[in-house]
Amino acid sequence: MSNLCKKTVFLVLFSLLVSACNQGSSQFFKEEVGGLKLVRLITGNDAILSVNKLHGKEIKVESATIACYQGGRKGATVWRSVSASDKDARQQTEEMVLKMKESELSPFSNYEEKELKGTRIYSFTGMGQQHYIYCIKQKVYWISASPGIIDTIYKGLMN
Repeated sequence: MSNLCKKTVFLVLFSLLVSACNQGSSQFFKEEVGGLKLVRLITGNDAILSVNKLHGKEIKVESATIACYQGGRKGATVWRSVSASDKDARQQTEEMVLKMKESELSPFSNYEEKELKGTRIYSFTGMGQQHYIYCIKQKVYWISASPGIIDTIYKGLMN
């Protein structure tokens, strides 16, 4: 096979891979959820850097996506990171919640654990919003939403 042919095959395969990765984010992050419209989608290295900034340190993730939804005076932000394994995702989720609960400086309170459709969800309030943190397989999610709409956002994303 010639060099030109090898390069062409590589470019086609690379394009298909990039396209498949982008479809995964866009299929989960719908254009509209619970009456809110998707106004911003951050992916790739920018999203990973934002996740690390949120934690104040580097977090071991394979990829990340941040979706911002808005509608009138209501809004929601959905953070999704993909860990190397299901075990890593569970560990990251549990550590994050534990550290927030134990920190005297945490702006969050009213912690509860609940189960929706077989998924353990850590629910809490703070900074004028309701929050859900949960993991499904290798994916860790944090939903922050205006009061009263978080269940609608969660169900809209999971359907």
